[in-house]
Amino acid sequence: MQIMKTIFIMGILSFFCGISAAQPQYWGEGAYDLENVEFGMKVDKYYSKAKPYDGDYDESFRYFMKEEVKCKTQEGKKAVIQEYSSVETNYGEVLARFGNFEFPYTGMLADKSGKLIGILAQGRLDGAANVDSLLYAIAGKYGPQCFVTEEYFGHRNYGWHVNDRTIQLYVRKPNPEHKDAVIYLEENEKGERKIVGGGSQPHTWYEVCLMVTKTKYDSFIDCISVGNWCNFNDLSSDVRSMEINPAAGIYDTGELFTEEDLVPDTAKGYMNIPDGELPKFKEGPSAKFPDFRLAVRHWMAYNAGLGNQGNAEGNVSVSFTVGKDGKAKDAKVENRESTSSELEVAALYTIQRLPEFIPATQNGKPVAFRMTVALRFENR
Repeated sequence: MQIMKTIFIMGILSFFCGISAAQPQYWGEGAYDLENVEFGMKVDKYYSKAKPYDGDYDESFRYFMKEEVKCKTQEGKKAVIQEYSSVETNYGEVLARFGNFEFPYTGMLADKSGKLIGILAQGRLDGAANVDSLLYAIAGKYGPQCFVTEEYFGHRNYGWHVNDRTIQLYVRKPNPEHKDAVIYLEENEKGERKIVGGGSQPHTWYEVCLMVTKTKYDSFIDCISVGNWCNFNDLSSDVRSMEINPAAGIYDTGELFTEEDLVPDTAKGYMNIPDGELPKFKEGPSAKFPDFRLAVRHWMAYNAGLGNQGNAEGNVSVSFTVGKDGKAKDAKVENRESTSSELEVAALYTIQRLPEFIPATQNGKPVAFRMTVALRFENR
């Protein structure tokens, strides 16, 4: 029998066709169609042919874990949610699909009565172009206009609200310090897959997690602090709107650029806006710095203490936008859980004192630019 061999990087999503119209009745008996999630199905029945994980593992069985999570929103509303997670998923399998994209890991959420209220699928994509392709596929079904939230290190969460459901795609960038396991995946003429071989290579993949949830439960799901649902973000607050535009790329954010959007500028020797320029100080010592981000941090080093009336000490990270008019606006403290109200006030006061800038540009037109600065307050 002829064997067809392809090199497969651990966890990379694949592209295959042939999507079943009906959802599988039991976990692992077919790929779940994420484009047509059926809320209300009995999740216990879906996992009934797998075994609850109790610490022992036999490769001939599928295992899952079920945990009851008591959720409480900031408004004091409570709900009990059942979380189901996969154990020892084989990355050669396909447990869920969105269009031609395959995912080797799935998890589900059920309400107190055991009915489905959320599903996630997780995998890895090799390269930003594949991330773009998945985003375009999602935008093709749910519309180009979406919401986006950003975390430290450039991780992003893209979201759509459509009818009774929320769709989110969480994207985590590669960590070049890590090594990936390399797997050789053999597939025979019957489509049966077997993993052989091994090895390693530099980490190049993007971790992606696609979540589809029943919108009315989003504020409760945002409280879950276990498993892959930690990446969930309630899109009712702290978000900005953007458009997924294949012609312009996934960073067409209504003329708002962030530090994540910057690309190397070999002529100037620092990161810059694609086909454009970062904002500039109009005058003063900070105007001598070619890189605007360094210029702002230099300015902050000399001006951060002026608003610290209570003489509190500590670190504060604050983000702000330089608008198309050159003015600093929309300041927000990013590490609110670990700082004091005195330092928050001092940090925001420092941002308010920033001068008016020459705005950022792209292709000769003014654009907005958002950045984050870490401030250190100390008594001297």
